[in-house]
Parts: sequence; structure tokens; C-alpha cells
Amino acid sequence: MITAKEFMEEIKRIKNAFGEYGRIKYELNRYNRADTVNMSPNEMNTFAHIATSAYLVSRGYPEATVENLGNLKEIYDTVRKLSTSDSWLDQINNHTGREVGKRLRYKSQKEIFDYIFKNFIEPKRKK
Repeated sequence: MITAKEFMEEIKRIKNAFGEYGRIKYELNRYNRADTVNMSPNEMNTFAHIATSAYLVSRGYPEATVENLGNLKEIYDTVRKLSTSDSWLDQINNHTGREVGKRLRYKSQKEIFDYIFKNFIEPKRKK
């Protein structure tokens, strides 16, 4: 059981991570240029979930905080009826991202994005 103080500290960490999420979302869209990686909407969804979680963990946010943020985002999407069909896959991609973030701690955003694209998106493309 966590204390009220621990709970409030986790809420603060989630709030801070969510602030980073808005900036990362913008950077994800900048990375997906037609003249470079040119990801499809499905590829971009996978990439976004992995990259966001990876980036936050690589920057020192606790894995549990990043997991909680991902869970809250999925709940929000479900309540708003944006999507329920791929929620389980989003959670898997979020988990993958947290693992990647541990391996790429403090690498640049570009290094993280390139690693994810080369290892999780590009290999699944039909040649």
C-alpha cells in the first residue's frame, strides 16, 4: 500500500511526463517526413507508442510512471471512444518502448527514433 504522499508524488511525475508527451508528439510528426521514413498511419501508431515510452524512460522518468501515463492515455482514449480495438497492442508497444528506453538511456532523441524505426518498423515492411 502506498501512502498519500507517495501517491501525490506519482501524480506529479505523471503530470510532468504528460507535459513532455505533448512535445514528443510534435517531434514524432516531424520525424515522419515523406522524404525520409514516410510511415503509414498504422506504422506511425506503433512508432509513437514505442518512441514516447522509450524517450520518457531514457530521460529518467521511472518505468512505473511511464506505464501509468500509458495506462491513463488508453483509458482516456477508451472513454472518448477513440479506440478500443488496439488498446492491448498499444500496451505491448508501450512496454516495448520502456524496455528500449532502459537500453538507450540518455541517447539523443534522433538516435532513439532511428533505433526504433530501424528495429521495429522497417523490418516489417514488405520489400
